[in-house]
Amino acid sequence: MAQGEINHAIAELEKQHSTADDNDPTTEYAIVERNLKTEDVHNDERRRAFVDQHGLSISMDLPAVQAQLFKDEERVEGYVKLETWSMYLTACGGKKYWVSALMFLIGFQLVTIFQDYWVRIWRHN
Repeated sequence: MAQGEINHAIAELEKQHSTADDNDPTTEYAIVERNLKTEDVHNDERRRAFVDQHGLSISMDLPAVQAQLFKDEERVEGYVKLETWSMYLTACGGKKYWVSALMFLIGFQLVTIFQDYWVRIWRHN
């Protein structure tokens, strides 16, 4: 659409809106306006539905509600199991990625060692 067409379309919409009777309950504008809720009303309705769904009381204090909704995390002390490392490494690229990354690092170290060796031989000659 060209800029002129867009401006014309906007002007037509504004004209239609200004001629619509806002007091007429059947107009689309009036229906949408009637269905709008404030954020507080919306949040209150969601809170009440959540409370009803989970069998809680609206008058409960926040720590009591949190105690019912959340459980403490379990904590394991000691070492990380091999199974956990395997799952982590699989999620971070899989077997092909880690083998190729390891080969690249080993290759890079070998090139560095060979470079130092070659510079030493070259310097002595």
